[in-house]
Amino acid sequence: MRKLFFNILMMTVIGSLSVRSLNNVKEEYLNNINHLNLEEKIIKDNSEYDIKKICSYEFCDFFDGDSIKGRIEKFTKRYLNTINDEEIKNTLKVKGIKITKIIYKN
Repeated sequence: MRKLFFNILMMTVIGSLSVRSLNNVKEEYLNNINHLNLEEKIIKDNSEYDIKKICSYEFCDFFDGDSIKGRIEKFTKRYLNTINDEEIKNTLKVKGIKITKIIYKN
């Protein structure tokens, strides 16, 4: 009985520690950044390798690729694939896709 109680207690402690580390995500909310000027912000902050995801409102995608420009282009293509209207796509390409949040790696 003691072994069972001890095992349950240990699993609860280990489980709570792993859940706590999952919730330890650093997020930065942005106001005046779009995909056209995101590269400048990343270079200025020197955070190229710290970024896990970038978001535009409800759409979030992993920030992966070979270079900063490549990563931004990949995000742009994936975001534009979610939009059906060609006129809106062309407007976003010119004016920029608003970046609302950056999620950093732990």
